[in-house]
Amino acid sequence: MTLSSSSRRLQASLPRRSLLLGAAGLGVMATTLTACSSGAGPTLYTLSVVPGQPAPGGPRFVEVRQPTIASGLDRDRIVTADTGYKLTVSPE
Repeated sequence: MTLSSSSRRLQASLPRRSLLLGAAGLGVMATTLTACSSGAGPTLYTLSVVPGQPAPGGPRFVEVRQPTIASGLDRDRIVTADTGYKLTVSPE
């Protein structure tokens, strides 16, 4: 069975189209990931106490535990400045 020239062109263009769509998809994904990772890092803020009335009837028991730090937060960086509520952290 012999394929017509238009059928051969259609069959040849399908893999090429898939390849082009895949390459375009990879390009978009690479651009998106680059945009997400090229930031200046997180901006850290502090909280302040809002004055108010103490609520009556606090907890009956207070449990004291050993404080721990999550491994993702255990770093050598320190706070170098505190302007208003914004913190500046030392570089890594």
